[in-house]
Amino acid sequence: KILDVAFQAPHFFRERPDYTFYRPDVLYKDEIFQITITGRDKLMIYFGSISVICLFCFPHIEMEVLNILPISEDGTVRLRWRIKHISLIRSLLNPMLFRYDYRIKRLKWYDGLTIFYVGEDGLVYRAVTRRTIDDEQKTPQANRLADLAQKVGVLPKGSATFVTNKWNNTLFVKHTF
Repeated sequence: KILDVAFQAPHFFRERPDYTFYRPDVLYKDEIFQITITGRDKLMIYFGSISVICLFCFPHIEMEVLNILPISEDGTVRLRWRIKHISLIRSLLNPMLFRYDYRIKRLKWYDGLTIFYVGEDGLVYRAVTRRTIDDEQKTPQANRLADLAQKVGVLPKGSATFVTNKWNNTLFVKHTF
């Protein structure tokens, strides 16, 4: 029954998911928002709130399952998912995003992983959701700021080196000509 989540996850923002595979005393830990929830009823309220807030803030939002991996040795099911979205502000600033064929090519995405811990009764007694980090996001913050400054045009290409001072966490710019 837990494997049905692969069919339900893509409809998370459009339909009410099935919560019958959770135990009534399920423990849900959301490491993205740093929230811990105990109980199936509270979990239903939490997921419903997330869904409504996301539908309001993102005119286009969809979830897709990247892969699902049941591991029988430790009794877990690992679900990798991706949320594709266009924010409300972005859609208002770019009216072309109202056209579906234009919008679908310019979606932003957010990847995550949910680990379901399945008990002997076949019900989920614990679930943990966390964000997966892409290789692009593993680059140091200083390099990301340098790339942004060059893309915006504040600094010419290759003209800045950002150094982070560990003692006071300030950002220095060294110009090379």
